[in-house]
Amino acid sequence: MDDPKGDISTLYQMASQSSASCYKLQVIKALKSSGLCESLTYGLPFILRPTSCWQLDWDELETNQQHFHALCHSLLKREWLLLAKGEPLSLGHSQRIPASTFYVIVPSRSLTLLVKAVATRELMLPNLFPLLPEDPPEDSLKIVEASGAQIS
Repeated sequence: MDDPKGDISTLYQMASQSSASCYKLQVIKALKSSGLCESLTYGLPFILRPTSCWQLDWDELETNQQHFHALCHSLLKREWLLLAKGEPLSLGHSQRIPASTFYVIVPSRSLTLLVKAVATRELMLPNLFPLLPEDPPEDSLKIVEASGAQIS
């Protein structure tokens, strides 16, 4: 097969051999899941799961998996996300000060956490959008509400 687009194992091997750098994530705040607009996240998400490292003994693996499960359960129960600051473990050739990236860690019911990058002020396009006035003009409001009533 020349085209690996449909071959999951090939894509997994390509991802594992990529030159992606490792990041240290430090949770800095818990947020209500309704408090983050999805449009502020970007890029491909990462999936976190409990380790299965062969260098740990069985009891450590079991304890880690139980703690991970408890974390997922607690976040789901409270409807929380975690805001984390990511810093590269090693600096690039031209970097003197580590660049910080922010991520949200989202729980799931499948014993995994989804990690999504958050767009910071430096990444957002400049916006000078004025705030909406409290109420729109009355005649416009009536037209739009009448149109909405016809749709439903």
